[in-house]
Amino acid sequence: MPTLRERFFQWLNGKHQGRILFFPDITDWYKARRTPIGEPQRYEPGQIIYDEDPFHQGSRDMPALFHDWTLLDFYRRFNWGCPIHLYEWRDLERDGCQQTVRLEGRLEITRLSTPLGELRQIRTQAADGSFCITEHFAKTIHDLDILRWAAQHTFSLVRGDRIQKALDALGDFGVVDIPVGRSPFGAFIHDAMGLFKGIYALHDETQAVEHFLDGLREPFLETIRAAAETHARIVIISDHADEHLIAPPLFKKYCMPIYQEACSILHKAGKIASTHVDGNIRGLLPLFPQTEIDLLDGCTPAPMSNYGVDRLSHFLGSRLYAYCGIPSSLFMTHRPDEEIFQWAETIEQASQGRMILNIGDILSPEGSIDQVIRLGKWIQEKDARHTSPFL
Repeated sequence: MPTLRERFFQWLNGKHQGRILFFPDITDWYKARRTPIGEPQRYEPGQIIYDEDPFHQGSRDMPALFHDWTLLDFYRRFNWGCPIHLYEWRDLERDGCQQTVRLEGRLEITRLSTPLGELRQIRTQAADGSFCITEHFAKTIHDLDILRWAAQHTFSLVRGDRIQKALDALGDFGVVDIPVGRSPFGAFIHDAMGLFKGIYALHDETQAVEHFLDGLREPFLETIRAAAETHARIVIISDHADEHLIAPPLFKKYCMPIYQEACSILHKAGKIASTHVDGNIRGLLPLFPQTEIDLLDGCTPAPMSNYGVDRLSHFLGSRLYAYCGIPSSLFMTHRPDEEIFQWAETIEQASQGRMILNIGDILSPEGSIDQVIRLGKWIQEKDARHTSPFL
């Protein structure tokens, strides 16, 4: 009997064995149970928390049954697949520039110093301990030159020991992907200027913005090359390409060519190329097959986003795969188990062996872990009965 890890990669090779795979991400739910109210989150969504970490000893409101469980215990004991984003796969080395981060109350202030000048980004802590950008690095079009210079003087130092540590910790039940950050246009919209200023700058100062994007191309591809040399099998681009942030015409013009270049590098190295798309992607779905991406990560259909399971299935075609989540809002609203199970049936029927089941993009801190457990048991019983339509 193949392990969950083996089944995952067999699935992506078209050998789905007729059964749906269940790889739920519960990291946000777990972190919330261990993090006191008001304290900043110590880990990113989907990040591994090793068994020996003292973090597991904290408890805000962890159910008594799970009081002594680590994050990975949930996957071991319930026989779930565990998807991990290994953010710490590299260290960043900077030549001639410096980046510092400090906390001031609920503000996380990042300063970037270069020979061309200094920039500041502010992220503000929300009530749940997470952070979001409230002041972007680039306030003017001229600030893009500073960011461009910094990107060209920042390099990846691969930490193979950290990759191996994660693979060892996940044993036979988990898979690791290597996040390479955002493509140039994703970095421009999300990190450099933000959506509002960014779109105005793109139309008012097109040449300057495109000069910035051109300058980020080689640093991004160099990160892709570094990831391609690791012994992890999946590399993920994290643009969060919601069509309200990156409209389809902009995605086609500015993202698709660089995705194609990145995928060419990754495929030559035998890697699976993934991208994170956890929002409204109805208008982007026809474009994804042209990017040469292999795996869509975080797909969450309506009512949380603007497309249905059947539409997602249609555009996966014959080569794309996707994580497809039962909308995590259903686990927050005390829906009957039968409704949750029906969603799993719908995804399996539409999948034709090309979707991996999870919980939305991630189980919300307010979601019901008990329903996730019951869903996992239902899937395992279904497997045991060999009732899949693909058998």
